[in-house]
Amino acid sequence: MNAYTPDEFTLNVVEDLYYTPVLSERTAMHASQVVSLGPHGAKFYEDEPALIYLPLGAHIEDPEKIVCLCSDTREGEIPDWQPLPKSHYHYMAKESKVMIRAWHFSLYTAIVSCPYPELVKPVLVGEPTTLELKEVKGVKVHFPDHSLADEFEAKVKVFYSDDPALPEAEIGQEKEGNALATPIVMLGPHGVEFDKDVIIQLPLPDCDEITRKFDLEPSHSLTIYHSPTGEDEPITWQPCLVEYQVKQESDGTRVIVFPVRHFSWYKAVWDILSSTMHGAKVGVSYFYPYIRFAMMCTAMMDETADTRSFGLEIICYRSDKKLPEVGNYKHRVGGSLKPKFVRPGAIVIKLVSNDFEADTLHGESAQLLKEESDFHGLEFEKQFACVYKGEPVKKGVFGKCIVERKASGFNENIFEFNLTKCGNEGEFQFDNTDGWSLMATRELASMLGITTDENWKEFAKHLGFTKHEIRNRLSSTTDPFALIMGAFQARGGTPDEFVQALYAVGRGFRIGGDSSSTDAVGYKKFPSGSGGFRSTSEEDSDTSAGPSQSSTPSRKKRTYPGGNFTGATSKKRQRSDMSESAASSYSSYHEDQMHRNSKQPLGTSELWKISQFINQQWKSLGRNLSVPEEDLKQVEYAYKDMRECSYQMLLKWKERFPSKCSFGSLYVALCDSGLNSVASSHCIFSRSPK
Repeated sequence: MNAYTPDEFTLNVVEDLYYTPVLSERTAMHASQVVSLGPHGAKFYEDEPALIYLPLGAHIEDPEKIVCLCSDTREGEIPDWQPLPKSHYHYMAKESKVMIRAWHFSLYTAIVSCPYPELVKPVLVGEPTTLELKEVKGVKVHFPDHSLADEFEAKVKVFYSDDPALPEAEIGQEKEGNALATPIVMLGPHGVEFDKDVIIQLPLPDCDEITRKFDLEPSHSLTIYHSPTGEDEPITWQPCLVEYQVKQESDGTRVIVFPVRHFSWYKAVWDILSSTMHGAKVGVSYFYPYIRFAMMCTAMMDETADTRSFGLEIICYRSDKKLPEVGNYKHRVGGSLKPKFVRPGAIVIKLVSNDFEADTLHGESAQLLKEESDFHGLEFEKQFACVYKGEPVKKGVFGKCIVERKASGFNENIFEFNLTKCGNEGEFQFDNTDGWSLMATRELASMLGITTDENWKEFAKHLGFTKHEIRNRLSSTTDPFALIMGAFQARGGTPDEFVQALYAVGRGFRIGGDSSSTDAVGYKKFPSGSGGFRSTSEEDSDTSAGPSQSSTPSRKKRTYPGGNFTGATSKKRQRSDMSESAASSYSSYHEDQMHRNSKQPLGTSELWKISQFINQQWKSLGRNLSVPEEDLKQVEYAYKDMRECSYQMLLKWKERFPSKCSFGSLYVALCDSGLNSVASSHCIFSRSPK
């Protein structure tokens, strides 16, 4: 090992989305956080590797599908993720983690792979050979003897209903054009020309039902398509003018059989519109429910203190997306801890409890059961009106949520978690003692302009409220200032800290945000996030057990206004250290605000430079920049290169909103998209000295 002392080693959990691997949402999901180990490039002896234990945040059904990745790059560089050899890591099932043996320090993470079915088999000269996939009944490729002069390895890969010619966002959605009749297959080696006809057999799911419902005759209602392109090339579907037959196998499976002389992509379509087939819920996409989506589930609650009734909202959403803001429910009361792969189909959500029942008086069904009949990868939510059977539960477990997928003959359990109250789901009870006088504090806030119009939102942001809390929790009440004050008190904030924040934000309103480290009356100023609130601008995290568990952000040092220091904290040296830490924190905060407020316009050259760092987040960034969905789809269809998609999206933004195309606007949108490092490194305008 290189000559490093133990205190030189670092481990950093990288939360910036810029560093996460680019994955296909159809065939893989993230299973762990990204960790950065330093010093970068530190090397270890062959027989004494470093052991990295990486907790997995995904449900593992098959350990063989775990893939550990390494990027031999530093933080700040474009990551280059490569899979590690299987011998370099080991899955520890009991602890739900992987142990990675590393011979150098860089970036590491883990994913769960769910590849499409694939079979590779050698074809010998002079021997007839058949490839048959056991995972997909009815898929066969038959090679007659002497189909080629030399031995070769044949390959068949089944993509089900996932058309690689479509952008990933369109997969699973109803599409224009003719309805798919068979699974899409890729045959290899690509471009090989055979001396004899090779016979392809593909299944026709729901063939009898389709022909009966739509009055079709299979012998002349199907068209075969092929694409003469390689696996890594863009798909270009063309009609394949060959004779075909529709047969029935011994087990009743209907199949289409046709000859080919070269290998490429193949599929067959019905001579009816896909929308018609989709509405009838038959065909390939319903017969093959093997495509799976990584999903999470969370439960939100809203209740009032003076009634026994309350509302529950259960939200199922993609694990690679933020929790959608689909309702006005304010408190998280439970949820899944890990994402799980969920197949398309009917999803059932039911609530079970001895403490509450359905509020039938307000129209809720007595079973407390709701169904999403046609889940195909999009988030959805179900709301329940409930009422306590007796006295309301103040704190603790009060029920259970069960999410299941309907399967033939049984229900497959997906999520099951407790519904748990933490004690603050009702209205806040304010303590008007020890300096917490709502009337006096409100009067001060009014004098400082905090309660004017919607200035309270800036104040809430300064205290560390998230966008989700401001939009769904505070905006829905008639007195947001009182709720802010009550929440601040409930989470351990002091009256002095609250008043200090009032002066800091109020002074910012008076002088346009250009303030020094102290205000007019001597209160020290702090960045957002002080006083027991999280200092992130992201949505509420799913991983917390409940809304009241938000804890004070960790800080090395902290100062409190108004004196009252005791013991060691009153020592001059420590107080000086705290002041320096606070000044440093404020400087960083002030610099961030300066970048956010920058009106300096962005040119096309700056947009091109920034585009190389956006990667798979380009659509999320586009939505945060208010680029219309039709523009995003147009870009996705027109360009395959991810950087070009990012750049064209930014040009669309500049074209539609020329007055908003500034460093500040893009800086804010990048941060909102989880690309904080890109914003701070590549989207700042430096004024040259005159």
